[in-house]
Amino acid sequence: MLTALADITEALRDPGAMIDGLRRAVLRRRLVERRARFYLSLASALERGENLVEFLENQATRSRTGLAPVFNEWAQTMSSGGRLSDAIMGWVPVNEAMVVAASERRSDFNQSLRKLAADVVLLRNTRRTVLRPVARAIFALLLSGVALIAISLVLIEPLVKTLAQPEKIGGVGGALAAVAIFLSHWWPAIAAAAVFGVLGLLASLPVLTGPVRQWLDRLPLYNLYAAFSSTSFLVALAAMLRGNVSVREALERLRGSASAYVQWHINRMVENLDIFGHRYGAAINTGMIPVEMIEEIEDWERSADFQKALDRIAQDNTQELAQVVQGRADTLDVALGLAVGALVAFVVLGVLDFNYSLADRLGEVQRAVR
Repeated sequence: MLTALADITEALRDPGAMIDGLRRAVLRRRLVERRARFYLSLASALERGENLVEFLENQATRSRTGLAPVFNEWAQTMSSGGRLSDAIMGWVPVNEAMVVAASERRSDFNQSLRKLAADVVLLRNTRRTVLRPVARAIFALLLSGVALIAISLVLIEPLVKTLAQPEKIGGVGGALAAVAIFLSHWWPAIAAAAVFGVLGLLASLPVLTGPVRQWLDRLPLYNLYAAFSSTSFLVALAAMLRGNVSVREALERLRGSASAYVQWHINRMVENLDIFGHRYGAAINTGMIPVEMIEEIEDWERSADFQKALDRIAQDNTQELAQVVQGRADTLDVALGLAVGALVAFVVLGVLDFNYSLADRLGEVQRAVR
């Protein structure tokens, strides 16, 4: 996503390149949902002994998704002496290109590609698990807020001004009437604050760091993002370790393509490596990875084959982490659902109580006239 925005920004600076920049952004977006299938097809081609340049040219010829220009560009890069990792760099996430670079010269490259495809699918499903309840809850909250403002402006506030004062109504109806009067004066500012508040909250998830973030990670939305980040990080770390790189090198490579939040944790992990050495469990225990996994890593950290052990631990726990993300997403869904329910109940009970109080008020006015 950030790469696509960079392409668009660069295109705006050079009007002549605008069309090409937008085209590349669209193609990159189309590739998002098809990367896993491409990795699997590539693994099958390697197992058949097919030449990679010919494979990419065939993919371009048979493409029905508009990705022919991408495959042709990759084929041209490889025909010119480039490697597959060079060809796909800039089109796929950096960590995936680095995994390909670390394993493309190995004899089991096809297996690495199949595992990479499984990782892509796992992270895609986990991302959807996170986004669906959050989007649904935010939409419900905004819709309830709009309904409250509409009821206040159209129904409650005119009646209050004409027939009654909030302090004379009392109860839930009086509270609703007071809210209606307040919203009638301040609803544009409140609506703007709500929209910018939601946008600011979502924008803070990948960038906010430090001690304040450690405290915020206890809250539903933030700990949901932390669980998702730990899943993504461990999947990428395990993939890097399969390329026979050291833990330190893997961390340093991942740091360049990570969000500010994950970078902050990786920086602390690298610093901890200088302190704890091969005590990897203590080194990566920065609060992002679940304690249970840290304990399992500590059990294996003295093994002579620790890198393979860490790879296995990460892979064995990715499904469990995905379940953690699902559980926290469900918790957030319930919490925001209760908030929406409380708002709806307040409006319904307030309207009923207001109508009852208003009827009494009208009765008093009629008796006074007689």
